[in-house]
Amino acid sequence: MSKPEPYYTEFAVRRYEQDDGVLRVIQPSDLPDGCPALPRMFTIDKVPPGRFRGDHAHKKCHQVFVMLRGSCWISVEMPDGKKAQKQLSADRHTAIWVPPMRWCTLTSFYDDPLLLVLASHDWDAGDYIHTREEFTA
Repeated sequence: MSKPEPYYTEFAVRRYEQDDGVLRVIQPSDLPDGCPALPRMFTIDKVPPGRFRGDHAHKKCHQVFVMLRGSCWISVEMPDGKKAQKQLSADRHTAIWVPPMRWCTLTSFYDDPLLLVLASHDWDAGDYIHTREEFTA
């Protein structure tokens, strides 16, 4: 029997704290098996209270979410409708890898959040799935 595909994979982020600050590191050898190289990165911050980010899926793009400050919740849904949720927190020193074809929504941003997103592909409008009808087809 094959192992079911995960909604997401949580993994450790190396953290080195010294007198002159904190260094967080993710290098290729730290990535979970199957996670590709992640050449694009962007940040999300200043999300107004009650607002959300994401609420879409990608056809090909893998994403890794790293909370650098504050916290938020990530909801990941499979095409069959099954869902999983996880709190992302800078205090946990972990990251979440979300493979393609998962509907991903980020909510409940708290404590002046700063979220780093690492992506496997350059931005491409054609890679986005914006409707649930297309996602579940």
